[in-house]
Amino acid sequence: MAALSMKRLFLATGLLFLASFVTKAASTEDFYECLPGMPKAGVSYPRGDTELLVGTEAIDIFCHLNPNYKPYWGKGLRSSHLSFHLRPKDGSEWAELESLIVNETTIAAKYNPDRVAKDNIECRVDYDGNPRGLCNQMMYV
Repeated sequence: MAALSMKRLFLATGLLFLASFVTKAASTEDFYECLPGMPKAGVSYPRGDTELLVGTEAIDIFCHLNPNYKPYWGKGLRSSHLSFHLRPKDGSEWAELESLIVNETTIAAKYNPDRVAKDNIECRVDYDGNPRGLCNQMMYV
């Protein structure tokens, strides 16, 4: 009888450990959080605003589409539907940045801090021919 109780105790401990692991895995959804309170459809990295010095090396920026966000993923949207757009604070029009597909959920682009700038960078998803912003960030050079 004691052996059966020990087995139940070990089983219960194992289930408790597994439950805590699953809870931690669910927190990976925070990876896709652009801003608190926004739908976790996608995110750009580096997250938030970035300060760079003029003339420093170009940095890689990434846009990640959340594969658990059903409104987009369920419609078959993948990284081929993502794009980066840049708009200088001087009021110029949005311009698409050249990007590269990294995998099914991610694209990458380069941002070159070659001039003094306050550039708005937006990661977008093309949803039924209608581009929608996933995440914005500012580049201060």
